[in-house]
Amino acid sequence: MTIQSLTERFLSRVEKTADCWTWFGFVQLNGYGQYRRKPAHVVAYELFVGEVPEKHQIDHTCNNRECVNPEHLEAVTPGENQRRAYLRGQPFRGAVIMQREKTH
Repeated sequence: MTIQSLTERFLSRVEKTADCWTWFGFVQLNGYGQYRRKPAHVVAYELFVGEVPEKHQIDHTCNNRECVNPEHLEAVTPGENQRRAYLRGQPFRGAVIMQREKTH
């Protein structure tokens, strides 16, 4: 599959707004989208920004787990990602979050 067709298929599951790009593909119970066995936000970062640096994770600067807008994604260390989650008051990563209903 070419990068262009992969990008088109990926974006067919995205609703772009003026701010966040909401993922409408499969969403895990923890609130993160998934595309082809990878977190959707990681795929978005790889498609539109580049390779995720070694020993880094992708953080949502908008604090929206369903967002795949590359402008809202930043590669950070696991420690920085946890620090930011704590400062945002996010639940422990292992906590289960209710799955949202698809609206269309």
